[in-house]
Amino acid sequence: MEAEAPLRHNEGMPSIVQRTTYHAVNDESVLDALRFALENGFAGVQAAAELPHLSPLVMSPAAKQETAEYRRRHGLLLSLHAPDDAAGLCGLDPDLGAAALTYLTRLFNAAEELGAHCVTLHVGPTPQFRTDESEPSVLPETARTAMLATLEANLRRVAGMAAGRCLACIENHGMDDAMTSLLRPLVRKHWLWLAHDLAKPDPGGFYAQHAWAVRQVHLHGRTEDGRSHAALGPDCEGLLPHLRRLEQHDVREYCIEVRPRERALASLAWLREATEQEG
Repeated sequence: MEAEAPLRHNEGMPSIVQRTTYHAVNDESVLDALRFALENGFAGVQAAAELPHLSPLVMSPAAKQETAEYRRRHGLLLSLHAPDDAAGLCGLDPDLGAAALTYLTRLFNAAEELGAHCVTLHVGPTPQFRTDESEPSVLPETARTAMLATLEANLRRVAGMAAGRCLACIENHGMDDAMTSLLRPLVRKHWLWLAHDLAKPDPGGFYAQHAWAVRQVHLHGRTEDGRSHAALGPDCEGLLPHLRRLEQHDVREYCIEVRPRERALASLAWLREATEQEG
């Protein structure tokens, strides 16, 4: 397991922009995305692995080898984002849960073949049955207890899948205090790591308190009507103090989660200018 002391920015760590990737969704292939990244000043890409044209599980052996070689030859970062919902870690049905774990095992195998440094996961959705009460609940306590037990077991399984191959990073999307309490000991043991989406809630400040364990950061803006994954711009200046704080830790990748890639490229230009002016 990775347990080395974190690097410090003043010890030669690349700048934030030099570690900035973009979320490949509309690209023709992972290789096409890596080429765009190289040609336009990105450090690499995070591929949406749930999409068939970007899934490493449907790549031919030749395509996988070509992609891995291109990434290696040009020193590009590659990370994979597991399906948000289809392979969640909270599943209460044993058969569906087993299928999700089988899929994730294959995804980690593919990540190793491609030289991906990180697989990012959401814990996934839980059933919701809102009650008509002054303080509504959405899940019966018996089911919630079972869900948390399943999540704890699956987090440990994911840590085993990643061991010695790449990082397994759990994103703050959909997390709550009970979930982070399960994650805390696994992070402290360096079995699992964190992906912090700065535009989404941080339950109990867990991700900020464990900034030393953040290996991937997601960047995107919000519009006035609350729509997320908007391009970075002047309205996102509030991100800069967070980035400077994270810069002192061993963040491997800052991913601009803005689509399509032309808007991610505009976001990169803003980020470069904003960090240079502040610096």
